[in-house]
Amino acid sequence: MSRNHPMLVLVLLAFALAPVRARAEEYEAAAVLKASKILPPELLKSAFHTVREEVKTDGLLHQFQVESEFGLFECDGMRMLRIRVHEIGVLGTVFEKEKGNEFFKGLGGRLVQTLTLPVKLVTDPAGTVKAVGRGVGKTIKKIGGLFRKREKGEQEDSGVRALLVSQEKRKLAAELGVDPYSTNPKVQEFLNAVADRRAAGTLVWDVGMMFVPGGAGVALGAASSSANMMEVLRDNSPTELFVLNEKKLKKMGIEATLIQAFLNQVHLSPRHQTVIVAALEEMEGVGGRATLLTAALDAEKESEALFHEARAQQLARWHKEIDPLASLEAVHELPVSTTKEGRRLVLLPVDSFPWAEETAAIVEGLAEGGGKWTLAVTGTLTERARKETAGRGFVVREALE
Repeated sequence: MSRNHPMLVLVLLAFALAPVRARAEEYEAAAVLKASKILPPELLKSAFHTVREEVKTDGLLHQFQVESEFGLFECDGMRMLRIRVHEIGVLGTVFEKEKGNEFFKGLGGRLVQTLTLPVKLVTDPAGTVKAVGRGVGKTIKKIGGLFRKREKGEQEDSGVRALLVSQEKRKLAAELGVDPYSTNPKVQEFLNAVADRRAAGTLVWDVGMMFVPGGAGVALGAASSSANMMEVLRDNSPTELFVLNEKKLKKMGIEATLIQAFLNQVHLSPRHQTVIVAALEEMEGVGGRATLLTAALDAEKESEALFHEARAQQLARWHKEIDPLASLEAVHELPVSTTKEGRRLVLLPVDSFPWAEETAAIVEGLAEGGGKWTLAVTGTLTERARKETAGRGFVVREALE
């Protein structure tokens, strides 16, 4: 059984630390939401996309469906939605601006006509990819349950031609503000095609002053220095990022076996790994930072990789801007922080936090252990969860930026 899938891990946590369970009718059922009620206008609709009105949820992440001329995209969570909307906007803008260019006209036609195939994890900007496995929900379930009771990816081809294309692809991705390791197949086809032509010298095309929706860095989410991170991804190959991240983790005193497991986790792209390592660097002096690496080992899907990435970023921000952290540890595989003032913090980058069986088990289990607790989420708690959590002595922080 996978250790850290966001919902599955929480289920097992709930079994470990909550001896008496309430009846099922005492919990909240998963809701069906309306996109027009929860999204800002720029995410809801643009000239290039429309989010379907019905939004299902697994209780933690909202599940959006995005219609566009490039296909229908399913997005697990607000974080992925922002990335996909940005990518669609970039593609739409380029093809609109370059509609008189025969190369872009042909490429745009292919992207529109090609089905939106299942996304793949890109470990090689030159184009070699591996299929991704299966969400954040499983990790939460597994942890909740505990309270109640790489394969190595291919790297860049060493051929000169492939290296030139890869370098051009990373440069192009940085110019457009998209992730060179995006799991969006349409973005990958676009980047590969344009980079191949530019590397061969048969296409002279500079993004220049072209308006890019959302601006560079959108694909990096909450990165505290997204512009710098885009430069790092632009200027370093996957192999170079591996070496760079390995060096930084060794300097932090992380065990060699964990470093290798983390850097060879095929479902964490070089981008995910680099952002997580950068966040750990920002938490210099905090004990137990390896806890976040261990938690990320079982990511099997992009939404899970984004979950672990966002948690590392948000903890770094909390440490620097809100309340300095002293240490991190795993409580039944749930990363828990202790601040220098002695308050304990659970931070979850989720869209919503309902009073469901697994989430209730976590709150109850942690409360039984005593101490001063803060529950922080990037989204919001339901009214019921807010009341129940506060009633157990938790300070609640919602809508983290």
